Amino acid sequence: MTAKSGVLRLMFPLYATRHCLTCHGEPRGEADQMGYPKEGLKLGQNAGAISVVIPIQK
Repeated sequence: MTAKSGVLRLMFPLYATRHCLTCHGEPRGEADQMGYPKEGLKLGQNAGAISVVIPIQK
């Protein structure tokens, strides 16, 4: 949180679970169930983050 921005920002990491690996696991580049290429993630690997921004009233 900074006084200048006037917001509180929280970030939560997203880690790959077994369910994620169906579409985002290995082998990298192989088509998933929807036809998109898999990213090659491994179980427990950081897959991204969720960012939440909350305005702070003064």
